[in-house]
Amino acid sequence: MKKLIVLIVLIGLMVTPFAAFAQMGGSSDEEEPRFTVPILADGDTAEGAFGPGASTQLYAFNATAGDSVVVTMDATDGSSVDARLVLLGTAGQWVATDDDGGEGLNSRIEAEIPTDGSYYIVATTFFNIRGELEESETETDLGFVISLTGNTLPEGFEADVTQISLGRMEIGDSNELFNSNAEPVYYIRFDGEAGQVVDVSLESEAFDALLYVFAPDGVRIAVSDDDGDGLNSLVSDLELPEDGVYLIFATTYGYQDGGALYSENAQENTFTISVTPK
Repeated sequence: MKKLIVLIVLIGLMVTPFAAFAQMGGSSDEEEPRFTVPILADGDTAEGAFGPGASTQLYAFNATAGDSVVVTMDATDGSSVDARLVLLGTAGQWVATDDDGGEGLNSRIEAEIPTDGSYYIVATTFFNIRGELEESETETDLGFVISLTGNTLPEGFEADVTQISLGRMEIGDSNELFNSNAEPVYYIRFDGEAGQVVDVSLESEAFDALLYVFAPDGVRIAVSDDDGDGLNSLVSDLELPEDGVYLIFATTYGYQDGGALYSENAQENTFTISVTPK
């Protein structure tokens, strides 16, 4: 099922691709809504800071098979960020992770790119990989800098466009899908409008569910580990902050360390994802 969805969506992406820095200023009413996650090129750096409701930021880059990339996340001067990085592939493959591989509490990933494609960098902290910032944390400086080196643009790719395999839902949909140990993160997009309120749920009898929801600019606006029944995930009464494309990560508790799902049979790792209007 997943491979069929991927094929259809990839064809669609040739017409309505995800956008980058150059398109972050917005689009006309006639254009397809965009997911404006920052896209990094070789040698780029990006500054960020965590605060209330924003304890994880998503970045993207394109790379060619065999590239030796280095991704770092360093706290800015005076920042108390305990950096954590996860590198994910085009179809939700786990590629690499790091906690304290840099100096002090900073993170550093050195990885060989397995295939031509687009990759996601999940920039977060040790404590917030599965949760939100505590109130006490928001009173401190939580600035950071992301840097990327070593990636080259694959043949046929555009520098400011990513090609990511993902499913597509509408608000009100409920779909049964499945993950695999090779691709533990399922990317799902839906279009939303500012002020809409939704519940997002991830239910599975096969694995310990973990759910992320990202706003159109790549900021994680919701996360749920065991907020549903049992080991299921539920984000309740989420008010969407702006018009645009929202991205869901439907995954498992140990994804950030390459943790496997419960079953070695991919089709047994089924889950139900729902986006319900309130």
